[in-house]
Amino acid sequence: RNCIKKKAALCLLRLYRTNPDILVMDDWNAQLSTLLGSRDLGVLTSVMSLVLDLTMASPDHFMGLAECVTLILDRLINKRDIPQMYNYYKIPCPWLQIKCLRWLSIYGPHSFPPQTTQAIESAIRGILENSSIVVDNKNNAHHAILIETVNLVIAWGAKGENMQSGMREQCMFFLARFLCTEDQNIKFLGLD
Repeated sequence: RNCIKKKAALCLLRLYRTNPDILVMDDWNAQLSTLLGSRDLGVLTSVMSLVLDLTMASPDHFMGLAECVTLILDRLINKRDIPQMYNYYKIPCPWLQIKCLRWLSIYGPHSFPPQTTQAIESAIRGILENSSIVVDNKNNAHHAILIETVNLVIAWGAKGENMQSGMREQCMFFLARFLCTEDQNIKFLGLD
């Protein structure tokens, strides 16, 4: 059941954080790939928390999950194929989007096959084209996704020669907008 999968992933994450030697990284790639194929967003969010921590500790072992993570982003950003209860102020599952973007920023653009890189760029383009900066608390989730997208583009930086320069320009535009707002919190977000 999805409820048990979600709790098991969070329990494993807790055990891993307590004792990192408990897991043999090579044994988990296939199971995590299967779990990332789930349609349940609660399971995906829990598993992405686990995958993010495991990948930070050992990036080479989990590079094969790129296609799964890209499919999740495509589902959330381009297709918006999610249940209504996972929309937060018309933003599809922002906490999962942030985890996926953060996971992708661990790797460079040349780590993935060209088809996966194109799908990632399509997701980035979708975020940047549908973004705006508004001083309103309900837009905090939107701003967090935008900042993670900017961080991803910055992390890929010079390694992403094939990444469209228009995306970098859009990111610079959004950073400038963050810095020029009168709200101090948004200004500090841009500085960070």
